[in-house]
Amino acid sequence: MAHIALNPEISRGAASSVLHCPDTLQDLCVFYLINNVDILVQSLNKTQDTNEEFTSLFSLLHANRMLGYYNKCCIPCDHELPYIDKLMEHFYQCDEISITTTIPLTEKNVQTLANSCKSVRRLDLTCFDNNAQFAAYRGLLENNLPHLTSLKLSQKCEEDCTVDLLNVLGGRDFDANIDSSDDDDNNNNDDDDDDNNNNADDDATTAAADDDDKQGATGNIKKTEGDSAEKTDLQIDNLDTETVTDTETVESEDKQSEIISNKLISNLKTFSYLQLDSCAHPNCEPCSSFGWFYALLSRVISSNQHLQSFKLVTIISNPIEWFLSQPDLSKLKDLQSLCLSLEFMDDYVADSDEIKMPYTDKFFTNLPVLQNLRHLDISCSVPVEDFMSSMFSYSEQTVEMFIEALKVMPQLKSLDISGTNLATIICHTDKGDQKCRGHCMPGFEGRRFDFLGLYGTDSCTHKFIPADRVSGTASIEQLVEALKSLQHNGMLMSAVIQDISKWIKEHRVGSTAGLALVDGLIMFVTQLGEWNDSGASEEFEEKSICIALEIMLSLVVDHGMVECFTVRRKRLLLEQLLNVCNMMCTRVRWKLRATRITEQRTKILEKSLLLIFHLDLERTAMYSYRFKQYIQVLLGIFHSPVRQNEKLFSLNLLYSVCKNNQEYKVVAGKKLELVKILLKEIKEKASSSFMPKIWNILWTLTEGVPCNCELFVQNEGLQLSRTCIYKYSDDKTLREVITATLVGVSENPGLITWSMISGMVSMFEELLSYENEEDFGVSSNAADFLIMQALHGPEAWTVRKPSRDEILEKIDQVMHKWDMNKPIGGKIRWSLSTVLSHLDSYSTPVAQYWAAWLIYNSIIVSQSGDGLAKIDSVLQHGGLRDDIVILLEKIRTLTMEYKEQR
Repeated sequence: MAHIALNPEISRGAASSVLHCPDTLQDLCVFYLINNVDILVQSLNKTQDTNEEFTSLFSLLHANRMLGYYNKCCIPCDHELPYIDKLMEHFYQCDEISITTTIPLTEKNVQTLANSCKSVRRLDLTCFDNNAQFAAYRGLLENNLPHLTSLKLSQKCEEDCTVDLLNVLGGRDFDANIDSSDDDDNNNNDDDDDDNNNNADDDATTAAADDDDKQGATGNIKKTEGDSAEKTDLQIDNLDTETVTDTETVESEDKQSEIISNKLISNLKTFSYLQLDSCAHPNCEPCSSFGWFYALLSRVISSNQHLQSFKLVTIISNPIEWFLSQPDLSKLKDLQSLCLSLEFMDDYVADSDEIKMPYTDKFFTNLPVLQNLRHLDISCSVPVEDFMSSMFSYSEQTVEMFIEALKVMPQLKSLDISGTNLATIICHTDKGDQKCRGHCMPGFEGRRFDFLGLYGTDSCTHKFIPADRVSGTASIEQLVEALKSLQHNGMLMSAVIQDISKWIKEHRVGSTAGLALVDGLIMFVTQLGEWNDSGASEEFEEKSICIALEIMLSLVVDHGMVECFTVRRKRLLLEQLLNVCNMMCTRVRWKLRATRITEQRTKILEKSLLLIFHLDLERTAMYSYRFKQYIQVLLGIFHSPVRQNEKLFSLNLLYSVCKNNQEYKVVAGKKLELVKILLKEIKEKASSSFMPKIWNILWTLTEGVPCNCELFVQNEGLQLSRTCIYKYSDDKTLREVITATLVGVSENPGLITWSMISGMVSMFEELLSYENEEDFGVSSNAADFLIMQALHGPEAWTVRKPSRDEILEKIDQVMHKWDMNKPIGGKIRWSLSTVLSHLDSYSTPVAQYWAAWLIYNSIIVSQSGDGLAKIDSVLQHGGLRDDIVILLEKIRTLTMEYKEQR
């Protein structure tokens, strides 16, 4: 057996080192294909149609990686949605499926996946309040029960919903609707009495108990005194399916046995159940459903005796008591990793006594039965003020039993007792000592652990703790260990993140610890998946996300860790930032129909945008083929009811990413309909503070991209341009950007019928006027636009007034007013070859003068003192190739000769 694979504390180091490695070519292929689902599905369909010999289009490894990446990271664009269901059909051979959010896959997509995949070994499902989703999840489970070796269920809904899935695991189709009213209980008293008698007979002997393990969930509950415990047993027994009668034939019995066997999960090696949310209150109904919950979990244990890893995070205290009281405990000989963590949720924690959960008082004496156990986590997220209450603290006698049990378990190398009073095992050998003088774990001299979890206890402050790694609050290293080891317990993680936030405000963090914090925080945001959108749970999870982002931003800005981020770290962080922002914007717009956004959500969006800016994650988005999703999320932020600063920030990032190259401009303008969306924003009278940003984006999208220019005119871009120019007549900067956009559109000969209208020509005639240097930008753009129209020839000039000759004459007059010795640099929009081509326009001398003016001005710019100074500084710096030095010296010589000739 591979002990390392099952021990999360050991395997974590290897995972962290991977972050230093670049993405492989195979990774990049997966990113490209899954982020272009429409292209992928069309290619797959074509391959199938042309080559019928293809039985599988993906290898098992590639199918798993592609589906996993899609479910975790992708944000489908509108034009890709019709292809998703077809893509799921192509993943029929996948044996690993993880669904932790509701965004990438609709209920229909999950159902398609359930119908296609019949050999899944590893399944990770997060359950939300969605009946259609549960039907699809049920299908996934039923179709793959015989094959499953690893199962993880994360509950973010009411217990009644997930009970149905646990019923499926038990090999029975129990009724998931739990009726817990007193009236129904009273009406069924007679039946309950009969069932009680049957259960008592079943528990009489070990053989009978083993039989009952195969028939129903109640055989795993150890009887205790009291009617409530009997009542829990009875409720489950009442839901047993019909058994085979004595009159049925042997063939029928064998057939029924085979059917039950096919519907029974019995090959699990790893099982996890995370009770991340609950709508149950301990003092009212349906609290009785917790009895069902434990009974069904017991069923899973008894049916899968080769379990190697078992994890339960629950609001029911204390899960360790229940687990160590299992009658089949001794059969779990392969169990190596056991996590039974209590997540205290204020009013929503259920006490074991209140639900009459049966267990033996001396449960820790059973711990050594788990002979191969190497990792044990019984952490507890109880607030300090409640820590010593009888509900949560262990008695001195129980602590002693725990210590004695550990002494006979030398194979146990990793132990997490964070937040419990079991941490008193770490103490001074001499109780009177005030300082550590030696080994701080009496009774364990000569023994050393790989990991000890002591977060939330005073024991972490001891100096000689016998462990290679320790979680706690005594140092940043201990906080890093806590961050990595307590990811499964949301309440503990919240406290850890707050402690880290306080620490980095008071201390300088080195690169090693800083990167470890970044990795842990990325891991935390990733595993959180999609959080709930109701009540305290939503506020709690959003607060944790907010603080986590604040910490990362502080590490980047205040602690100078920008250069420490590898390419892969940036990608992983960007993926989670996009997911977080998208979930938040989607929820605000569609689920809550909000007119304003909470302060906490505003902070999350703000920190996300700042991280994107400071880490230059724009480049990461392009390199990892997330450009479309990046654009989509930035637009989502802009359209959300956030503050003006966040809206402006999102527009700035949008402008920056759109100006990279022509290919991205086409995707943004055409596929993502960004030109249409921005023009609609202008039409709906966007705030004047957003206008310059919006027009700058339109300018860069239309510059040299004919298809975007066509979309611009088709979506009333010319009319809106005129409206804005007249409306913002005092804003010369905005008018300059708008006119530059129109110049770009006018370069396309096919659009002359749109631009050659009297209103446009008259407007640009007015904009030609030049009174001072401040008018140059608008005036030069107006001249550019009108010359472009005139160059199509007299026959194309369909406007009567002003005439073509009148316009050319005015342009000639205005151009002679411009200062040709004043460098305009960035104002030149055309390539040298384009400008030179207009020198041949003998029929239009104004166009020739315009071209000559631009060439002369560009020479003035290139021969300016700044240019020579730059060349001199580069040559003096050295470190250049010989051919570069020769070329720069030639440029310098020619420039000096030219200046002397002048």
